Amino acid sequence: MEESEDPIQFAKDKGATLLEPERASISRARKVALTSEKYKAGSMSNPMSKTSIYDRIKEYPGHHFACVEGKLRCNACHEFIAVKKSTVQKHVQSRKHLKGIDNIQRDKLKCQSIKESLQKQVSGATLSSNVRVFRFEVVETLLLAGIPISKIDYLRPLFEKYGHSLTASTHMKDIIPSVLTKEQEKLKAELQEVKEVSVIFDGTARLGEALAIVVRYIQQDFKPTQRLVCLEILAKPLKGVELAQRLMSNIAVKHNFGSDTVIAAMRDGASVNGAAIKQLLFFYPNIMDVVCFSHTIDNVGSHFEFQILDVFFQYWVSLFAHSFNAKLLWRERTGLSMKSHSKTRWWSKWEILKQVSDYFGDVLPFLEENASLSPITHQHLLDIFNNPQDLQDLRLELAAIVDAGVYFVKSTYNLEGDGPLIFSCYEHLSAVAQAVGIGHYPCTLAVARDIANGDVALQNRLLAQAKACIQPGLTFFQEKFSVQFRNTVRAFKVARLCCPVQVQHLLPNAAALQEFKNFPFVDDNTIDNLAAELPAYLAAADGTAADLSEMQKLAWWAGHSDTLPHWASLVRKLLLIQPSSAASERVFSLLATLSSQQDNALVDYIEASVMIRYNECQRKA
Repeated sequence: MEESEDPIQFAKDKGATLLEPERASISRARKVALTSEKYKAGSMSNPMSKTSIYDRIKEYPGHHFACVEGKLRCNACHEFIAVKKSTVQKHVQSRKHLKGIDNIQRDKLKCQSIKESLQKQVSGATLSSNVRVFRFEVVETLLLAGIPISKIDYLRPLFEKYGHSLTASTHMKDIIPSVLTKEQEKLKAELQEVKEVSVIFDGTARLGEALAIVVRYIQQDFKPTQRLVCLEILAKPLKGVELAQRLMSNIAVKHNFGSDTVIAAMRDGASVNGAAIKQLLFFYPNIMDVVCFSHTIDNVGSHFEFQILDVFFQYWVSLFAHSFNAKLLWRERTGLSMKSHSKTRWWSKWEILKQVSDYFGDVLPFLEENASLSPITHQHLLDIFNNPQDLQDLRLELAAIVDAGVYFVKSTYNLEGDGPLIFSCYEHLSAVAQAVGIGHYPCTLAVARDIANGDVALQNRLLAQAKACIQPGLTFFQEKFSVQFRNTVRAFKVARLCCPVQVQHLLPNAAALQEFKNFPFVDDNTIDNLAAELPAYLAAADGTAADLSEMQKLAWWAGHSDTLPHWASLVRKLLLIQPSSAASERVFSLLATLSSQQDNALVDYIEASVMIRYNECQRKA
């Protein structure tokens, strides 16, 4: 090839095929926003102004103005402004500026608390207080962001460019105990004046055995608030007595919650958790023990008894779990990404099978077109489709799980929130119970009708076969919520009376209020006070809009707490009670986000990172 010849044209002349491969969706060009004219450099200068920048700073003391590069800068808002008086006057009255000043004041208090926390730390004691505070905030920010402290060695040049000096990550880790201590002291200050709380706790096998304890309390505006007060990494699972001791140590000893303070405990159905509650009842006799409804509903699917569907699901998940190419090919064919499977969440199995049901016509062509994908697993799946009886059973069982599972999956999602679920919990349970009782299975009926091809007797047999697969799960649900959880369900049912919307339709009398005794902390005196205020409550609720959101209902009670003190007091207690222990699961989700570089981290590192991230998220909610 000559030097002047085009190498691409030369390659094509030789028979080379230079086709561009299809790019992934994330390879698209990034859209960069352009700066408009009003914000371009130099637009803040005002050469015609007769007032100097320093005169304007003296004119507005306490507003954190400064002269930077010959321009007027507001340090509270982190922006440059014009020197013109009307502009400055408008700026200092803006909401952003007032919020910025408040933030500066809070930062000063925060720095003071950091200095107090660092006084207990020997490492770095010879450094100036500003340097130590800066290093503390860097470590705290990285923990909050979930960034490994070892990354400081790479980020250090950037941090030091505009701030104080740092040190190596191995020495920066020495600050972690102080960060954890500051967060614990902050929690104590927040919980010091709290009069009533509930406790949500659970354990997980990650990193040995992790125990999470979350405290739930109600603010003055009736807003439910949660704080992670303990995350302990243990060598082995706890027994019931040991778990009770850890709960007492954190609730009664560390945070000084008395016998009348803790009114409810939410946990999953593990026997060790139940044994711990029995121990706690000796010190907290008014605790309402709530076994997680979401976990229980979640377990309904594990009681379904399928033959072919379970085999198909095992091979189907395996096909995509070990081949990213399989996921790309499925998305190319259907336009949707394959749902991911989680071993700890049954509803993820339902979501995958629902997708298979929706695109069942694409499954066999997909397998036939991609024989090179996991050949053994691929063949097992083809064997099911090639066997007429197995294919018929697969269609029936797939339709049955889609029909039966949709109600349980929806309720599981609805009952896992942190909001005021006490108002709507019973409706979600009732919807599932009604669906189970009615037994409407449209997908199963359609598949049975298609297979039977007009044979009514065969159609009925197929329907009976499909329903027999899901009946054990339905029986499990009915036994749990009609027998084992009967009193708890009755408590959530009467709690609807505390909803200003539903009480208009329920119109309770004094006798109906006796059902509140399903809550252990409600006595005869409480019932009498509620009955005395009931006419005023019904009058106040009359005409309340039916479309109030959950947060608007809280605002309604905040506005009527003075006129309905006894009902408002009860509502505060009931808002502490959740139908699930999902709050602890969210703690474990944060624990799962720790990278492999943090697996061997010390306990204070893990506890500080997860505790700060969880609590800061709650504080900003």
